[in-house]
Amino acid sequence: MKNSLFLVFMLLLSVSLRAQEGRKFKVRPGEVTKSVIPLSEVFRFASFEYGDVDLVSGSTINALLNYNLLLREMLYINYAGDTVSISPTGTKKITVGGSEFYSFPGNMWVEAIAGDKRLQLGVHQVVGLAKTEVFGEQYRDGITPFRNIERGIYPTYRELYNQKARYCMLLTKQTAYYFIDKNKRISRAKRSVIVKLFPKYSNEIKSFIKEKSIKTNQEEDLRQLVAFCHQIGY
Repeated sequence: MKNSLFLVFMLLLSVSLRAQEGRKFKVRPGEVTKSVIPLSEVFRFASFEYGDVDLVSGSTINALLNYNLLLREMLYINYAGDTVSISPTGTKKITVGGSEFYSFPGNMWVEAIAGDKRLQLGVHQVVGLAKTEVFGEQYRDGITPFRNIERGIYPTYRELYNQKARYCMLLTKQTAYYFIDKNKRISRAKRSVIVKLFPKYSNEIKSFIKEKSIKTNQEEDLRQLVAFCHQIGY
């Protein structure tokens, strides 16, 4: 079941994530990915910072936190000095470095970057596979080369990037955008979604999107859209 979920998640990522213009990192066979990519590109913050973890149980924990874009994990340093991953399923919200992070199905973390508690724009960032190359053949979904055909096992990100690479890989920073509504429900940033969130103002929103040529894969356009929704009386 775990391996099946990982496969589905990798497929969804390959479809939904938009590669940003920026540095590309090539990992050659025998190299360890986490050693090739600078820490400044791997972590959301320059260092671990104290923040609050609001749990589903209702309690809040204060800890040293940072988000790892390569592993897709929110990490904290425990009392023993070990770096440990935080489970998204047991967490409502994490506040650190002036930012808020919400968990999303598929063990993803979405960071709120605009708006207010009524409607927020969120971003999910990772350093992920742009393509891999095996014996001269390229795979852009990042899945086929890592399949253990005999055992049917797919590696976790931690296994994939902490071990020596078996194949040549190209990684880039990738971004996907989301809407976070007042009930903290998270949905992909699509025109159809925003219209459903504001059914009373659907015509105004459609006109605004057309007039401003809003693109739902562009951060500045989405910021404008969220601001407009607030103006028309959410």
